Order: sequence, then structure tokens, then C-alpha cells
Amino acid sequence: MASQAEKAETFRKLHQSGTFVIPNPWDIGSARMLQAWGFKALATTSVLALLVAAAPCTISLHGGALIKASVAHADSCFIASTRVLMADHSWKAIALVRAGDAVIGMDGVVNRVTGVERVPLGGRLLYSLNGGPAFVTAEHPFLGIDGWRSIQPEATRRENSELLVAPLSVGDRLQTIQLDSNPMVAGNAALAPMPALQHEVVEIRSVIGVTADPRLTVFNLLLDGNHSYIADGFVVHNKGGLGIIEARHVVDCSADADMAARESSEAPALSTSAHAVPSG
Repeated sequence: MASQAEKAETFRKLHQSGTFVIPNPWDIGSARMLQAWGFKALATTSVLALLVAAAPCTISLHGGALIKASVAHADSCFIASTRVLMADHSWKAIALVRAGDAVIGMDGVVNRVTGVERVPLGGRLLYSLNGGPAFVTAEHPFLGIDGWRSIQPEATRRENSELLVAPLSVGDRLQTIQLDSNPMVAGNAALAPMPALQHEVVEIRSVIGVTADPRLTVFNLLLDGNHSYIADGFVVHNKGGLGIIEARHVVDCSADADMAARESSEAPALSTSAHAVPSG
């Protein structure tokens, strides 16, 4: 990584090269989006400076004087329509989940949502598993039969260096939780219990990465409890804590319901450019 003096020199040379644009982001998400669009330097607003001062954020320079801002496990992961299993055994799009909601986590425990992260996808790929829709970024941990796995463990470790994560590749087996689609109901259906949780193991047959609009918003849940939830049936970690009871201060980046609903229904289309992940 370049020294502070080298970064300052790079920034000075931008002024010598002629006219250049230095945009002014208003929050962490817009800083990431401007970075993805290729700006060589970013200014800071008073709002962004306050957020950096008040939250566990870091500012670093990459590729010359390009500023990247990050919040603890704030790279987010899932597209707006990803289904989250709620504590009442219903499914809800992650873009519509709110702080205070209760969700099912690993082992069927109930975790409370303390916030919802939402940031632009930027230049990252979205990945599909077993031919399904491309719905997740490479750093998000999935629960395997032998621990947590992600497509790019090094990216996961940058967000949580204490979480033990192995590579996810074709042939690995992941844990899922689904609802019993054919519960046995006798008598008054209105008095029937909630559908039972079905724990299953799924073998990964394909992992395909696709490009998408860098402005696409991706989401992650901030949780208490064991920091896990169910995303499209897969048991996933939110990258905060170690999967045990542990409190951690984070920034609540949740949006209002109208904006989330629009993002859930009007998400930009994915391109057809695909990148396969080889088997382990």
C-alpha cells in the first residue's frame, strides 16, 4: 500500500494534469458508488465526516488518490428481492425488512434485526448457486456442514478478521432451512400451527458470477443473537461477530419503506456476462 506521502504526491499530480472532477459524496454509500464509477479522488462533506467520526469506519486510498470508505461489515451482499425467513415463518424481501423485525437464524433461533445495510453494488459481481438467480456478492458467508464458507474468503476477512471462513466451491455442501410445504392439518385450519422448519443439506453444483449495474443496491441485516439469518433458504452469516451472542456497534443504514419497496420491484436487470467458479 502506498505511503501517505505517496498518496499526497498522487493527489498533487492530479492538479498538474489539467482540469479534473472531484465529486462530493454525502454518505458511505454514495462514496462507494462514485468509487465504482472511476473517480480518482473524492471530497468529503460534513455529513460524511460526522459519520466517519461516529462509526467504526476507515478511509483509505486505492489506485492513487481514490478514497474508499467502509463501515464494519458494510459491503452488504444480497439483492433487494432475496427472501428472508421471518420469526413467524413467513418470507419477506430483504429490502422490506426493518429494524425491530425478528428473523430465523441458524439452528432455528430467533434473532432481532438492529439495522439494515444498503450500499451500491459497485464493480463487484453477483453470484448464482445451482442455476438460481444471481443474488449474492462474493464475500458473504454461507453455513456449510463443516463451518462458514464464502466465494472470496479474503474479502470476508477484510470485513471480519475473526470469523473463520473457508472457500466455497463446487462440490461443497451447504445447510439450508425451508418451510414444510405439506404440513398435516386436522380440524380447523385456522388453528393450525406454523409450518415446521425443514433442515436440509444442499450440494453446490455450480457457482456462476455475473456483472450487474453498479448502481444496484445490495442489502445485509444487522442482528443481535448469533448473527445469522436465512436468505433464499441458505443459512448465512451477517459478518458481525462470530456467530455467537456478541454485541457490536454498527451504523443503521436502513431506508424508508417506500424506497425499499421500489428497489425490490424495480431492481436493474443483470447482464448476461458470466464467470464460473471452479470446483475445489
